[in-house]
Amino acid sequence: MHWRRPGLTAPLPHKLYISPEPEFVPIIFPILVDTFGAMEVPSFKIGISSGALFRPDKLIAYFSNRDHLSIVAEELNASLNRIPAHGVPFTAPLDQSGLLSWGYDPGMGVGSWRQLIAQTVGNAVALAPFTTIDQTVYNTKKALKRAGVDPDTWEPIPEAFLQ
Repeated sequence: MHWRRPGLTAPLPHKLYISPEPEFVPIIFPILVDTFGAMEVPSFKIGISSGALFRPDKLIAYFSNRDHLSIVAEELNASLNRIPAHGVPFTAPLDQSGLLSWGYDPGMGVGSWRQLIAQTVGNAVALAPFTTIDQTVYNTKKALKRAGVDPDTWEPIPEAFLQ
């Protein structure tokens, strides 16, 4: 289920992932709605089927810029600091537990942030069947950097495509 502020036309490439263990979704959802309303979050979505609620990316808020995302994340970190995390792979952590993380959808026909990472890693590994593990890791990290991803933090490399 996706909610978007009426009249909003700006692109929202910055994604804040809120990833509690599934049984905690009913507990935190009212907190999220109140926080998102008070802090004028442009858009968010929640998985509504049982399968979607078991995904790590079950709750996502969308922002036009990283600064707004960071301010909301700080507020949520204070409100949700004891909620057990599920965690979202290939996203940049915003707290110690993995409950909050972020990504960036670069557009340009690339798809989502996590698709970009998974495709880049998959392609790099597929092209390296006869190399050592160390060489494969080196080549994969190099490919991620070329794609605009910091392979150590999973954050976008600013000069690659951030506005």
